[in-house]
Amino acid sequence: MLATGLVLREKNTLHSCDNKLCCNPAHLRWGTQSENVLECIQRLDGRKAFLQAAAARGRERQRKISDSQIDYMLRLVRAGYSMRECCGWYQISHPTFYRIKNRHLRRAA
Repeated sequence: MLATGLVLREKNTLHSCDNKLCCNPAHLRWGTQSENVLECIQRLDGRKAFLQAAAARGRERQRKISDSQIDYMLRLVRAGYSMRECCGWYQISHPTFYRIKNRHLRRAA
C-alpha cells in the first residue's frame, strides 16, 4: 500500500468510501476478497433500499390530483372555464394540464 509501504500478497486493498477518485490513505485497509464482496453486497442492498424508498416518495409526490378531479377539471374546461383558472384551482402547471388533457383524450379514443 502506498501509505504504509507494505504489500501483503494474500490480502486485497479494500476501499471504504466507494469514491473511485478518492486516494485518501485513511480510507484504505487490508482485507480478503470475501470481505470485499460482502461489503459490496451490503452497500448495494443499502443503496437499493434507499432508491426504492425515494422512488416511492416520488410517486406519492407526483400524484397531486385524483382521477375524479381530472374528470371534473376537464368538464369545467368544456363548460368554458379557462385553462389558467383550472391550473390555479388545482395548483398545477400548464404543461401538467396539457399532459393530463392529452392522456385523457388518448384513453377516450
